[in-house]
Amino acid sequence: MAPANLAGRVRSGARQATGLAKAIKRTLDHSSFPPAEGRLEVRGTDDRIEIVRDRWGVPHVLASTPADAFFGHGFVHAQDRLFQMEGARRTAAGRLSELAGPSTLASDRLVRRVGLNRAARADAEQIGGSDRQLLEAYARGVNEGI
Repeated sequence: MAPANLAGRVRSGARQATGLAKAIKRTLDHSSFPPAEGRLEVRGTDDRIEIVRDRWGVPHVLASTPADAFFGHGFVHAQDRLFQMEGARRTAAGRLSELAGPSTLASDRLVRRVGLNRAARADAEQIGGSDRQLLEAYARGVNEGI
């Protein structure tokens, strides 16, 4: 390969890498972080909820009822930790390999053999009353945050 041709390919590759880095930065700047300011109207609450983020971005949920507090926490968990929540869900169900690939197959097989997902579903069926209402409020908050 001639030196001029090689230099042209290197410049082209550098331009492409720079363009890709800029696109990734724009995407992260505009979509992956929850809004730190502003007002958002959501449905599914009994009363007004205020979510205040401190200077470090840590959310503080202010609500007048326990159900609304659980809703608010579900909402911010979906904003801040959705990927982590999905990973934990898939791990407990023995389905992490669907995302992570073959390296987690042994773990998935073990979790399925132990029956962790079945046990969790059976336990969830036993939850009733106000505890179930609070967990359902949390789930509504997660769904609204998505």
